[in-house]
Amino acid sequence: MDFLKLLARSKFLALFLLLSSPASQALVCNGGGCQCSTTFGIGYVQGTDGTGDVPNFELAVPHTGGGFSAYYRNNFIQDTAHVNSFSWFGPKTVASGDINGIAMLENAVINPSGPIPPVPGNGNLEVITIQDGSLYHYWRDRETKDWSSGQWIAWGFTGQPGFTQSKKWHENFEVVAPLINGGLAHYWRDNSIPSMPWYGPTVFAQGINFQSVSLIESNFDDGNLEVIARSGETLYHIWREGDSNWSSPMEIRVDGNNPIHATGVHSFVQGNSGNKGDFELIVPLSTGGLMHYSRNNDTTVGGYYPWSTVGWVDKINNYSAAGVIASGFNNLEVVGRRSDNGALAAFYSNNSYDTWNQKAANSGDPVWAGAVFGGEPCCNPVTKGHWQAPYNSGAIGIHAALMPNGKVLFFGFADNNDMGYSEIFDPQTGATAQPVMNNIVPHAFCSGHTTLSDGRLWVAGGHDEPNGVKHVTDSHLFDYTTSAWSKPAAIQLQTGRWYPTLARLEDGEVLVLSGAKQNGRAADSSDVNLYWQLLSSTGTSLTSEDPNRLVPDPFNTADAKNFLQLYPFVFQLPDGRVFVHSYRTSRFFTPLTSNTWSTIKYQTQYNYSRTYPGYGSAVMLPLSPDNNYAARIMLFGGGGNVSNEGQSQESDAYVAATNTVEQLDLGASSPQWTYKSSMNFPRVLNNAVLLPNGRVFVVGGSDHGSADHAANPVMTPEIYDPNNDSWTTMCPMRVARLYHSTALLLPDARVLTAGRDHAFNQMPYKWPERRVEIFSPPYLESGNPRPMIQTVNNTTPSYGQAFSVTLTPDVPVSNIGSVMLIAPGAVTHGFDQGQRAVKLTINGRFGNTLTMSAPPNGRVAPPGYYMLFVVSNQGVPSVAKFINIH
Repeated sequence: MDFLKLLARSKFLALFLLLSSPASQALVCNGGGCQCSTTFGIGYVQGTDGTGDVPNFELAVPHTGGGFSAYYRNNFIQDTAHVNSFSWFGPKTVASGDINGIAMLENAVINPSGPIPPVPGNGNLEVITIQDGSLYHYWRDRETKDWSSGQWIAWGFTGQPGFTQSKKWHENFEVVAPLINGGLAHYWRDNSIPSMPWYGPTVFAQGINFQSVSLIESNFDDGNLEVIARSGETLYHIWREGDSNWSSPMEIRVDGNNPIHATGVHSFVQGNSGNKGDFELIVPLSTGGLMHYSRNNDTTVGGYYPWSTVGWVDKINNYSAAGVIASGFNNLEVVGRRSDNGALAAFYSNNSYDTWNQKAANSGDPVWAGAVFGGEPCCNPVTKGHWQAPYNSGAIGIHAALMPNGKVLFFGFADNNDMGYSEIFDPQTGATAQPVMNNIVPHAFCSGHTTLSDGRLWVAGGHDEPNGVKHVTDSHLFDYTTSAWSKPAAIQLQTGRWYPTLARLEDGEVLVLSGAKQNGRAADSSDVNLYWQLLSSTGTSLTSEDPNRLVPDPFNTADAKNFLQLYPFVFQLPDGRVFVHSYRTSRFFTPLTSNTWSTIKYQTQYNYSRTYPGYGSAVMLPLSPDNNYAARIMLFGGGGNVSNEGQSQESDAYVAATNTVEQLDLGASSPQWTYKSSMNFPRVLNNAVLLPNGRVFVVGGSDHGSADHAANPVMTPEIYDPNNDSWTTMCPMRVARLYHSTALLLPDARVLTAGRDHAFNQMPYKWPERRVEIFSPPYLESGNPRPMIQTVNNTTPSYGQAFSVTLTPDVPVSNIGSVMLIAPGAVTHGFDQGQRAVKLTINGRFGNTLTMSAPPNGRVAPPGYYMLFVVSNQGVPSVAKFINIH
């Protein structure tokens, strides 16, 4: 008690003690060691908000940038035929400062006496945190959804607090928290009077240093307070009968006399099993995994209620915290925070509380468990980059295209899965707008798309609707200057193209290749549209499906499976040929001159396909005058021996992805596919993005599965440096990106990620992901000065023409290392059909001005819009200016 009085008089002493404790380590760490606390808590409740039969879940977790993050899950099932839209939203960031411990409840009643209190209690979310050595109280108003600025309660705490509302004692708030110098302190708020004062502390369990507490009010003695507290790896049970003293700590042992090796933050509730209602305890284990234990509250053994092991919630991943509720679905619901990447994963048991919903592999071991829906990683942004809190858009970003005004067009389908949907997204503000439809509703899901020379987007193909309306033969243009869709009659397709690839060529024409004739996987070559066609550079005419324009069939006679697959990887090469890769084979095509396919075929080293349906991703590394614009194609990841049938196969979910990477260097004397350094993670359904510093950002995907069947997301992106053939892991993302996700480079040099639909992902990811998450690579977090483009003297240079860029004085031109052009992205299904990078030759440096030459021809840089980035010697890019090369 004297210690607490001393702390109340000395904020500085409290801060000193806090900073000396392990729990003081910041969630975002900037030091060299970058060690993170193991006591990051979770607040998890089922409130009363929501429109369905089961109200929404509410979640609060410490935020990576300070304060805490508030998430919620919409539990309303919109259309059981197509979607269980248990969609997670958030996070919304509340407060600031380094928060380690957090607990939450929903207030049950309005103050029963006196005038309306300062907080109109009924339905408010109430949060207790431990930050800066103090207990703080926050609340969210039920009606406005606004959070308070926080109320200080007391000093002298560490770790994770416990928080409950007493039904027996006037609906009062009860808090138990670990003290810095050992023992536990009990505070309570009197909710029966208008001023709602806090009282305490009552100190108990002295002599033991605790790190985390979970607190409930049970139905024993009509309302015991029950505490389970962790000290080291040991869990203790302590209780208070009525308003009497607290019991002595009793170590929890299970299955007779076995200790629990706990770590991080545990959580427990009193559930519905048994007559009395058993205690259900979820514990992160120091040996790995997340375990479920239960206490039988109906029968005593040797005078005590026995604890037993129920089973694994997840035995594969390591966890730093868990939160559990007994939900209106009559399930136990758990959210766990994974310790390696901060991912937040949701699980549920069946209504008998003895079987957790997890996918079992053929071996009987789980391939995955739970749905990763968010994340609060602990990482150093200077070396690992920074993820901005996600925006909530209205679209599912299945298809994404960057427009020359810096905005992004998302399109795909709506929730009912029967009609198209599109949206214009502003990555600077998160604002969304609806396109001008002109009585057109493009159902362009599974189309191909790329940007024309004038900046319009060509979208070829689409989906068939169940009512018989065919969009698979549609062809649309989107004009960013008017935000309008059009459907010119002259460019409509003769035969369907479902999953085609589009590539802008050296003269501005656009090649369209592949795509199934009807929506659905291609079982053999007869299902694939084997005609290649060209859209004119003006977008006004489309060549016919002429028998003289047929892709060789099969694509590779050495392998019967290797007909032209859907969404092949296609690039215009600097020597005039067109590169086409499908399955394991690469070939060359010259559509504009001889209309011939080369007899040379390059086979990948990897034994399985890297194109659809077990697709990885592909890029052509930046073309450079330093090596005479030699093309280097890279393939990242992909599936294993997945099915290639007309219908997706459940067994694909158990097929391991690959972490291998291959390069085909066409500048080598004897080109061949060669393995390069492998990624840190196996990935299938991933995306690859060219960065202005010449590196490649690889993000998302699953470590098992294929299209339609993947449910073990890889949350940690990584960056490839082709200069030294090395990989560096980045800060994990919050939003899992599986099938039908997208990623593309923005003009401010950040990377946008979006998508993952509800219709073609398997449980537990069968809900529409509308959150858009944006990543700032380390070059934007390093603190190094950023070049700033003031003017470009010619924004429409001709090939080979000299032009100049004037910079502000922030970074002198002597400190500029390179200038890079990158075409706007147009990405879907792991392949960006628009992105292309070209390094420019710097001719001179005068004052604040750089002079340079435009690319030599359209083979190096097909005509059209490019983002022009100026990159410092330290690798920091400017915000880009759009120029149009012709």
